Amino acid sequence: MNMKAVRCFWGMVMLMAISLPFYSQAMNGKNDSKSNKREVNNLEEGVSMENVRAKIANPDDLVFYVQFHLKPEFVGDFKESLLELVNEMAKEETFVSTFLHQDSNDPNKFTIYERWREASMEDFISKQLKGKEYRKYYEDHIEEWSATTRDISVLAPMNQWISKEIEPSDNDLAFYVNFHIKPEKVEEWKKAALHVLNSMTVEDTFVAAFLHQDANNANKFTLYERWSEPSMETFMKNQLAGKAYRDEYEKQLPDMISSPRTFSVLKPAGNWNK
Repeated sequence: MNMKAVRCFWGMVMLMAISLPFYSQAMNGKNDSKSNKREVNNLEEGVSMENVRAKIANPDDLVFYVQFHLKPEFVGDFKESLLELVNEMAKEETFVSTFLHQDSNDPNKFTIYERWREASMEDFISKQLKGKEYRKYYEDHIEEWSATTRDISVLAPMNQWISKEIEPSDNDLAFYVNFHIKPEKVEEWKKAALHVLNSMTVEDTFVAAFLHQDANNANKFTLYERWSEPSMETFMKNQLAGKAYRDEYEKQLPDMISSPRTFSVLKPAGNWNK
């Protein structure tokens, strides 16, 4: 089944029955006095791991995000249904994590990120969408609740970093950045970016970061960041200005990108990690 078929099947038959909690749960891991305060997943060699404990991420996870545009009068129904559904979904053996964000500028738009230990989207549809009784109400109503057809993007997981001290909060600053890298600069960019990301995990307000490569475009990357900062302005002042580990990267970046990077600020609306 190719991606076009998956999109058609997902939108018309299963009605994009992706689910998640609409409330915060603590991320994995309790404090361990014998370990460093950050847990990092890193697949690249030759990257400085100063003060960071490394853990290999699972490169075979199925990772995707879905964009929803809801009718205003059904936003409450959408959220309530998801809260009920996720209590069952999170019990699935292959469930890893789910994050929900509301658009900061449009309360009717939501983005859902999901991570599963499934071999493919076809396996996910077969095992997690078909025949699940707990999904029925959601599936029967999602088309009515939606103003437009949902859009799915499959990602290739690379790296993830999760704070072991700070629990996620709906007051966190969350945003993602899209990068289009010149083909001949991809490896150089990954090395430079991973050095910055490894370094920033020791900052006091760091919560989480996820780096993914587009499954269909090896030159496109998405970086998701979450910080315990009250605003983007505060984040820029505290985390961008005067950070030596960022300066060299910012000098190199213009020569490595094929188009300007784009930012989207999100409003955290729930997360769940197994």
